Amino acid sequence: MFLKRKKQIVFSILLALILLFIWSNSLAGSKQSNALSGWVEKLLKPLIDPQGNIPAKVFDYEVRKAAHIIEYAILGAMLVWLSTPIKKQTVSLLLFTALMTAVIDETIQIFTGRTSQVQDIWIDFFGAGAGMAIVYAITRVAQTRKRGV
Repeated sequence: MFLKRKKQIVFSILLALILLFIWSNSLAGSKQSNALSGWVEKLLKPLIDPQGNIPAKVFDYEVRKAAHIIEYAILGAMLVWLSTPIKKQTVSLLLFTALMTAVIDETIQIFTGRTSQVQDIWIDFFGAGAGMAIVYAITRVAQTRKRGV
């Protein structure tokens, strides 16, 4: 029981850090956001597109949207880990939590002079759902193997 409680505390702290990371990125102004994206693009461009076939604007867009998906997939995974075992009403609450996190994220951007896009809310929500589904599937497989089926 002590280990389970300790695990919940650790995951709760990690969840808080993920939320802090997501929302602090939204608090960054457009210059800061562009600088961070530019740094990531310079790192990834030679690995993903060494011949330079992808136009810079397209690559920038793809990197930004991939970042949304990845950070929200991590959020979704943490939400599932925190709430195991999963029940039907828990899934609805987790999806609502992810959706509200994305809405708050985009709302913060309104106050920082950046654009706020409904499209990003959907991308974030998709990322969170994917992260949830992956962790749920891994958990189910592990439970099945543990039972020896």
